[in-house]
Amino acid sequence: MHILNYISTYQAAYGVDIADVSTIGTLYSVGPQSSIAMAFTDDMWAKYRFGEYLSLDDPQTGEPSVRNLFYKTMEGDSLPRIGNIGPFPDASVSALQAKMGTTFLLCNNAVTALSMDLSMQGRGEAEAILADLKNHVHKGIHLVPAMVIAIEKAQVAGISYNKQ
Repeated sequence: MHILNYISTYQAAYGVDIADVSTIGTLYSVGPQSSIAMAFTDDMWAKYRFGEYLSLDDPQTGEPSVRNLFYKTMEGDSLPRIGNIGPFPDASVSALQAKMGTTFLLCNNAVTALSMDLSMQGRGEAEAILADLKNHVHKGIHLVPAMVIAIEKAQVAGISYNKQ
C-alpha cells in the first residue's frame, strides 16, 4: 500500500509519469510481522502454512490463508485496505510489478532464517525447506544476499530508502 501511495502521489500531486518513478520493495525478516512470505507461491503458502505462521486468515474462507494474499488480490479480498476503504488490487505485488514497474528484492539471509524457523516448528528439514522456498519465488522477485547490504549499496549509489 505504501508503494502504491508513493507512486500515486507523485503522479497526482506532481504530474510525474509512472514510468519516471522507480520503486523497490524489500522483503525480509522472520516471524509474524515479516514481509518475506509475500515472495512465495501459493504452493509454499499451503505447504508451510504461512497463513498460520503469520496469523493471517483468508478473507474468502475465514481460515488461515493457504494462498499468497499479497501477490494477487482476488474479488472479495479485504487486503490491502485502509480502514474501510479498499481493497486496492493495484497494491498487490503482481500489480505493482506489472503496472507500476516496482522491483522486489528478497533477502537470502531471511529465507535461510525462515527455513530454520519452519524446521524448528516441525515443518521439515531446514535445508530442504530452504531449497523448496528458493525454487518457488514468484517471477520477477530477486534474491539478494542480505537486505541490509542491498539497502546500504543503494544508498551509496544515491538511492533513498523510505521505510514504512
